[in-house]
Amino acid sequence: MDKVPLGRLAERLVGETLERRGYQLLDSNVRLGPLEIDLVAARGRTVVFCEVRARKLGSPVDPRFTFDHEKRRHVREAAARYLATRRVAYDVVRLDAAAVWVDVERRRARIRYFEDAL
Repeated sequence: MDKVPLGRLAERLVGETLERRGYQLLDSNVRLGPLEIDLVAARGRTVVFCEVRARKLGSPVDPRFTFDHEKRRHVREAAARYLATRRVAYDVVRLDAAAVWVDVERRRARIRYFEDAL
């Protein structure tokens, strides 16, 4: 499985996880100039921006350790741009992260979700 399909699969799985937790998905793969937001969700008046990082199971790179300072800055900037250009009612904004390990052969995935991680 190539990088883009793996990432899209991981984003879909994390989106489903958010929906099971009572969130409504508002957007996915939003491009804001050079920036991108993987998932935007809301529950009540809380808006969540989630960055999803995925790797194949057994990869030498742990997806949890790919959220570097620059990626965090980009997510914060993208969230601010999104809120400035969309009509979204909110009291709380949260920047979350999800790490996904995909076992391609067994067609399974493990998700670690981190609230307020970015």
